[in-house]
Amino acid sequence: MSKEKGMRRRQFLQLTSGATLYLTLPRGDALAAWNDSCATPVDGPPILITFEAYGGWDPQMFCDPVVGGDQAALYSPYGSGDYLNNGVLTYAPFKVDGGPIPYTVGTNNEDFFQKYKNDLLIVNGVDTQTNSHDVGPRTTWSGVGRPGYPTLAALVAAAQEEQVVNGAMLPLSFISTGGYDNAAGLLPVARAGTPALLIDLTRPHLSPYGRTAAPHELIPPDAIESLKAYQAGRLERQLIPSDIPPRRRFALDRLNKARQAEELLGTLGPVLEDEVIPEPSHHSSHELVHGMRIVISAMLAGICRTAHLQTTGFDTHSQHDNEAESANIGNLKGHRAQLKALFEAVDYTVGLLCQHGLWHRTTLVVGSDFGRTVYNGDNLVTRGKNHWPITSMMILGAGVQGGRVIGETQAVAGMGGIQAKGLTLSNGVLVPSDNGFLLQPAHIHDALRRHLGIHNTPLANRFPLGLVDEEQNLPLLTTSG
Repeated sequence: MSKEKGMRRRQFLQLTSGATLYLTLPRGDALAAWNDSCATPVDGPPILITFEAYGGWDPQMFCDPVVGGDQAALYSPYGSGDYLNNGVLTYAPFKVDGGPIPYTVGTNNEDFFQKYKNDLLIVNGVDTQTNSHDVGPRTTWSGVGRPGYPTLAALVAAAQEEQVVNGAMLPLSFISTGGYDNAAGLLPVARAGTPALLIDLTRPHLSPYGRTAAPHELIPPDAIESLKAYQAGRLERQLIPSDIPPRRRFALDRLNKARQAEELLGTLGPVLEDEVIPEPSHHSSHELVHGMRIVISAMLAGICRTAHLQTTGFDTHSQHDNEAESANIGNLKGHRAQLKALFEAVDYTVGLLCQHGLWHRTTLVVGSDFGRTVYNGDNLVTRGKNHWPITSMMILGAGVQGGRVIGETQAVAGMGGIQAKGLTLSNGVLVPSDNGFLLQPAHIHDALRRHLGIHNTPLANRFPLGLVDEEQNLPLLTTSG
């Protein structure tokens, strides 16, 4: 890296640390030893990244296999003797033979779960109470099934923005690649486009050819400064009257912060141009890792707080067990290939966050619409699985006590899918109970809101989760609640 590029990068790191003091999440004791090689931490607010496996994934294919009994064959192509156990988790040994070249975690469950066994919190038996593609993603990512609620990543970003007094609104505060990314009007949703397009947006006064040749000025710098000075003066005059309606004053204040954000957006271009976050070379998780490159570049530049990333292909009503046909992402079929791509993307993300000093304050949440039923046919090649409300979620990151599995499921003869066991609180630990409550996404969102420091903010209070007192502040992310 040249001296000039090194100086630019140091400027970005200084920008992310800033002068504002934020809550920094504690480093969890369960973080694996390989995380000790992470770069020097860059202070700042908590980071949240959510991964949406759209279509309804099948936990019995990875983190919640049905073990033993006649029912097991209805859920998995593996026999109980084939299941793996790394001392923390029992999981199905799926493989993708002859598929795309992996990034770092290989071609099967064993690589991923062995590497992250001490970091992962697995939550099984989550009852979404729906099997609808319209309601499922909304329930998983907002915590409730009714419309109008923001996705968790948007709520966290908006709450953090609200806590910054007289500061500029970050231009890419919440980035999404699709899926359930409703922001409920709390803040704009920034779409992760191509790096070249974003570079052009950060330099609107230059020609788009400035990346590869001498920049051509479309507008002289003096003219730009004059326009900005006029805008600032006009806005200041508009805010002078004391009888401005509150809604108009709020809008003018947002406009002022948005204009301040234009200056911050300019910091993203050099990060992408210098390839501080390099172009990924693997293919099976193409959509996720390319979006992730932009997300972490924006976080490194200090202009992004949270992100929601979507991958598809999990609605496997047929060909559920098929493997990848080739390295072409368009030819991926079946749950095995999609899970492989998802796990590669999570691993890639953790690696980048670690490399750039952001992992110590990041929480990753991985989930889907709902779960899936038993096989819907006997043909081993074409059979699939239908929708089922019971699912699992995976959480890891700063302050999350990993190496644990919460919640249990059981196969019941004659039922279309696994049944969740109830939970009850005993000596500060959640344990299965026939008389307990069913774990729902709202319980997980309550824990995440508290973990990320937003549960008592005005914005969070606008979107209550509807839990009774005894089902709040449960020891989910840590054993102490």
